[in-house]
Amino acid sequence: MEGNAYSLLLLIMFKTFQYIGVVLSATILLFLKNLEDKYSTIFCLTLILLLGIPHGAVDHKIHQTTSKQKNISIYFIAYLFISAGYVVLWILDPAKSLVIFFILSSYHFGQELLEDVKMKRINPAFSLLWGFLILIAPIFFNPLEVDFFVNTLTGYSLKGVSQFQSFSIVFIIYLMALIHLIYAYTKKHLEKIKFKHLLLFVSINTVLHLTLDFVAAFTIYFICFHSLNAFKHQYDWLSLNKKGYNLKKFIIDLSGFSILSIFGIVFLLLVFKPSNQASLITLFFIMISIVTLPHVITLDQFYKVKKVKINQLNSSNLDNKEVSSLTKH
Repeated sequence: MEGNAYSLLLLIMFKTFQYIGVVLSATILLFLKNLEDKYSTIFCLTLILLLGIPHGAVDHKIHQTTSKQKNISIYFIAYLFISAGYVVLWILDPAKSLVIFFILSSYHFGQELLEDVKMKRINPAFSLLWGFLILIAPIFFNPLEVDFFVNTLTGYSLKGVSQFQSFSIVFIIYLMALIHLIYAYTKKHLEKIKFKHLLLFVSINTVLHLTLDFVAAFTIYFICFHSLNAFKHQYDWLSLNKKGYNLKKFIIDLSGFSILSIFGIVFLLLVFKPSNQASLITLFFIMISIVTLPHVITLDQFYKVKKVKINQLNSSNLDNKEVSSLTKH
């Protein structure tokens, strides 16, 4: 009981830290937006660069604990080939690349969210649904802004989508997510406290996109929820599966590839020298998408292996209880 109470206290402290981060970030971004949009953009990209990019810096460590293929060189070669292939696709077909990026990111965001609330029986359809609520639905809250960036990237426009169609898409996504949430709770696939947490998250994410522009609202979600949750999941896993692993080692492991990625992105921005704010944001997100693809593959494997191990552990605990009960009788 003491261990459960301590774990609950840590969870409450972690979630409180997240929500304080949301309020603080939103306040700063509202203040910067009132000064000038470019300051808000610079702040957002800096946050993503310093606190968002690093959440994928221990992918190789995660891979070593979830895959039978322990040769890290093969993993890095595959990582680079996948990224390089995506670069080629961006050059040949930006529109298709953007669609792939949105779908992959939606799946990844939804999967991480459902794993964080420890929902049972997660499947790709549910991950996509919640990812669409996080990433796709908010696009229609700020159609003009998003259309500008989509047009800059691909040459296509979202202006053909009417207000009624936009409202219908958002309504359907939210309704399906709500139905799934209620179903999961009534079937006891989701604990009451997690049910409330998920409702609170949806409310906060919606308010952010209704009050801030898309880039600012997405940045707050990406840093305060997605990245922080990912750090927690990764550290918990590595500390359980690597003997003597601690927070200091985790920070050291994060630092190497984080620094390399940050300097690499800054270098490419200096080389390409985007001429305006829109070009800066689009180029930045293209570079983010290039490292997202292999990251999604690695984390998908991680969450699936983690789920199997948890089920095995629960089954083992149940068997032990049955044996203990039989022994008593």
